[in-house]
Amino acid sequence: MPKKDSSHARLLQARAEFLALRERHGLTVADVVAFFPEEEGVAYLQGLIAAKEAKPKRSSKGTRTPSL
Repeated sequence: MPKKDSSHARLLQARAEFLALRERHGLTVADVVAFFPEEEGVAYLQGLIAAKEAKPKRSSKGTRTPSL
């Protein structure tokens, strides 16, 4: 299975290079989704959604109750 490993390594390298370009050039999510195969694009979007949902919600400064 060296051929499968080789193609997987190339895909990982291409992904890393593209993500670096994305950061450098400010590409959008649509650019990323269009670049990758459909499954990869969906996985990327799911990762973004999961990361956003995992962040704790920030409360407004005025809504906190003072501790006694």
